[in-house]
Amino acid sequence: MMSYPSELRISRFSLLVEIASAEAIPIRLLAEHLGLERTTLFRKLQCLESGGLVRVLTGRDRRTRLVALTEPGAMLLPSALSGWRIAQSHLLAIFRQQRWEALAGEIDDLTRCLPSDDDLMDG
Repeated sequence: MMSYPSELRISRFSLLVEIASAEAIPIRLLAEHLGLERTTLFRKLQCLESGGLVRVLTGRDRRTRLVALTEPGAMLLPSALSGWRIAQSHLLAIFRQQRWEALAGEIDDLTRCLPSDDDLMDG
């Protein structure tokens, strides 16, 4: 598995970026944004939480759980973003821009085709 110079695994990078986009985001909403089941998300969050990068908080109605970056998580983000840009530029050099855009489009199409958690529970 590829790691950034910041030692943040690529599999957790998008999670950290999504959390950083909000002051504190409900775990349910975060799971929806990332297309993850909540149990999968909880496992990923536990790794970030044990590393001191995020914290899980109780929302206003005690049933709601929120996740937010900690100060160390916020401090790590710039180097993680830099690592992502380096990895992306290496991939672009290999794939070329047109192939990269086609791949990104295919991934978007596949993501839209995936059933939601609600669809899975109904079926």
